[in-house]
Amino acid sequence: MCVKDDKNAFLEPFLRWLRIRKVKKYIPHGARLLDLGCGFDGKFLKSMRNYISVRVGVDKKVECTSFDNLLFIKSSFDDLASIEQRDFDCLTLLAVIEHLDNPEELITHISFFIKPEGILIVTTPTPHARPVLNFLSFKLGIVSREEIGDHKRYFGKRDFTVLLERCGFEVIKCEYFQLGFNSLYVTKYTGHCKG
Repeated sequence: MCVKDDKNAFLEPFLRWLRIRKVKKYIPHGARLLDLGCGFDGKFLKSMRNYISVRVGVDKKVECTSFDNLLFIKSSFDDLASIEQRDFDCLTLLAVIEHLDNPEELITHISFFIKPEGILIVTTPTPHARPVLNFLSFKLGIVSREEIGDHKRYFGKRDFTVLLERCGFEVIKCEYFQLGFNSLYVTKYTGHCKG
């Protein structure tokens, strides 16, 4: 069983709910879904249980191997070789990419897991979010200090679109949400890297 008290600050569950609500509509019904950075309990995957066919979550913090027809893999992104399944219809990186030292390396590596024309969905805070998140976490304590303190970068639309295209993904949709402090990228894997 995969149950743990949520130790996040009280605003975290609401922000997560908004993010999940935003992303769900872009996931094809019956898809084989890989969620990279699923968290210790895979809340997003659990919310998709009746909607997708295969659900796999990967996170270094995951605390179980399976739950209610979900497969969890405890792994850092440096060791994705432990994922035996391939040809996922959809991959998600929800509030993950901003924590990585080398996001381009991970996005390039995703091509081993996603089928041609597969969908990659990414959410990430915008540069405008940085002072707000710092205030909410370090001054008010209503957003996780640990999570915000671990942010390595904040991507603008142009920079992140260029990175995705360099890695072989075509941006189908890019939009802001949560008052413009978060961005959503819905992309398709083409394999055509732009230099």
